[in-house]
Amino acid sequence: MKFIYIFVLLIFSISSYSITINVSGVVEDLNNSPIQNHRVVIEVIDTTTFYSSIDSVLTNATGNYSYTISNAGISQTAKIIITTHDCVGALHTLNAFPGGGSNYNFQICAGGNPSQCIAQFTFFEDTIISGTFHFINQSTNNTVNIWKVNGNIISQQVDFTYTFNTNPSSNTVCLEIINYNQTCNDSKCTTVIVNYCNTSFTSVVSGLNVEFVANSSPSADYYVWDFDDGSSQTITNDTIQHLYTTGADYNVKLTAYNIYAQDTCSAIDSSIVSLYPVGQLIGYVFTGNTYLDVANVVLYKKNIADGKLLVVETTSLETDTNTMAQFYQFNNKEYGEYYIKCIISENSAVYTQYIDTWASQDANIQIVSWQGAEMQSLNSDQQVANINLKKAEVIFTGGEGVIEGSIDNTVGVNTSNQIVFLLNHERKIVKTIHPQQSGNFVFDSLISGIYYLRPELTNYYSLDYMVELNSNNSVVDDVQIAIDDNHYYTSVNNISNSMDITVYPNPVSDELFIHIPTDYHYDNVVKIDIYNSIGEHIYSQMMEFKANSILNIPFFDKKNGLYIVKASGTYGVFVKKIIKLGATN
Repeated sequence: MKFIYIFVLLIFSISSYSITINVSGVVEDLNNSPIQNHRVVIEVIDTTTFYSSIDSVLTNATGNYSYTISNAGISQTAKIIITTHDCVGALHTLNAFPGGGSNYNFQICAGGNPSQCIAQFTFFEDTIISGTFHFINQSTNNTVNIWKVNGNIISQQVDFTYTFNTNPSSNTVCLEIINYNQTCNDSKCTTVIVNYCNTSFTSVVSGLNVEFVANSSPSADYYVWDFDDGSSQTITNDTIQHLYTTGADYNVKLTAYNIYAQDTCSAIDSSIVSLYPVGQLIGYVFTGNTYLDVANVVLYKKNIADGKLLVVETTSLETDTNTMAQFYQFNNKEYGEYYIKCIISENSAVYTQYIDTWASQDANIQIVSWQGAEMQSLNSDQQVANINLKKAEVIFTGGEGVIEGSIDNTVGVNTSNQIVFLLNHERKIVKTIHPQQSGNFVFDSLISGIYYLRPELTNYYSLDYMVELNSNNSVVDDVQIAIDDNHYYTSVNNISNSMDITVYPNPVSDELFIHIPTDYHYDNVVKIDIYNSIGEHIYSQMMEFKANSILNIPFFDKKNGLYIVKASGTYGVFVKKIIKLGATN
């Protein structure tokens, strides 16, 4: 008795992949004679890299065969399956692994009758090219091979590859063989089902509603949609609508199924659908019972990082052709929270009579301060936010008084989009004005009395600045308004030390005291700022001071050197240089 000896030699590359496999052996019959021209099939399967291949070789005159394969997709975990048929068509199988052993023992009959031949083949579908199949000849005593597809001769090669053009389809593939002396022939046929699927989809977003349209080849029998929001749906139509509840990025998956001849194929496509719905903010601007004629409307959104209102867009009033009323609109804005402000143009008929006002859902609430502005929530296709302009609270004319000054614009604030309030002694609004781009402003035709100036600049807090007009001083033309680095507005009069405040001790070691004397007659909000010698802002405190108030500031942890103390209030600014000496922590 002779045995089949299979020797598997593995040549490893440097990496764990790209292994070369050499397979060799000898095939003999039960009488110890070599079997010539006998087909051996070698299949390589690697579940780690998903690699697979199948091929066949013939034995030579001494019954030997050899096969070599090298591929980057073959790893050390690959499995080698070696098969052959005997004289009666029985299949013999040998399994090996890289690094595996040899001496696999089989008994095989050669038939004894060289005129006997058996047609046999296997096939598999290509994993990359749709509709392509590989046919592997496993016949015995086959010298001539004739392959037919649906009755047509396609190839006379030992093995062949064929791509079917019709999808789906049922096809008959036959192999006819003839032995070397044409003393026998045989044939084998099988049915090959071709049914491959390709699918994709498009999406059209409208708010939170999305229309999905599938495009499959061939047309699928049914679709399964996974919308990535916890819901899925199975339908037979190509189009489906889905309503989401929140805006986000959704990984939508479509699986298309096609059923043919009791065989099923499926194709999957997935795509990120960025769903950030948009809507429209729209509204009218009212001056009492009429519409405002000319204005700009500014849309703001709050910066989550620092809470500041950032300008999103500025638009002008438009005319409604049906009602001839003026309105504003902001289109294609993402759902979210916004703030809206009307800025009255200087060429408006009601300029200085009405005040720049923030939008509110309540007509009775008219906000002129950005700190009290009402948030407008956009969560639908359209959000209406009307603006009811606030009117000046005190009206008088005929005076000869004038107050003028400027805003220090070194920090780059667009002062023309802001306003300065003029308040009377009761702090009721008398007039408002937009400073020029240079920062200059003028209030005229004022009667004698005490007034307060209050700049209203978005994102900047303000202190009121008092001005007195009388028969001896009817014109005040040196008002300056400056922004400090803490984003508070400070009103000053020529940056003079008009507040008599004492700072001690100087030099200071552990604790600094700031004292407001008894002859400081008015209660007042005073802001204290301290800067080091290189201009860094190291301390800030805003509080209400009474007469004889004393503020103590810890100074033991400050570095030795020069410091500047600045006190800002209604009556001006006080500046004092101090020296820090002594031990520091």
